[in-house]
Amino acid sequence: MLARREHSVEELRTKLLLKAYDEGTIDEVLVDLISENYLSDERYVEMMFRYHFGRGQGPRKILNLLRQVDVNDCLVQQAYRAFDGDWFESASLARQKRFGDWLGDISEKPRQIRFLSGRGFEYEHIESAFNRASC
Repeated sequence: MLARREHSVEELRTKLLLKAYDEGTIDEVLVDLISENYLSDERYVEMMFRYHFGRGQGPRKILNLLRQVDVNDCLVQQAYRAFDGDWFESASLARQKRFGDWLGDISEKPRQIRFLSGRGFEYEHIESAFNRASC
């Protein structure tokens, strides 16, 4: 499972439990994988930020996805602060890719705001996407 992509500790535990492995054995294997640095929640969180950022998704959506897989919230917040992606540029690119050039059509703006909000961008990222487009 780890050969394909990174997994969180809880995510891997859940997958192994679904395959009906013994909980004691799972815990031993997880401890071994962590000690050998084959399994790392830190790497998992970083991978999630890079992957979803690359797909044009905003920080709120990524943070929500990470909360759903029971990753330590302190670790998630630390990775969010350390992430070097430009959320403003990402929101602008996502808007541009979906809707094309911004022509200042006020009737179209609410629809585009809903789209970017659904992608998980913050209000300031969304507003910046329109300001960048008009330059």
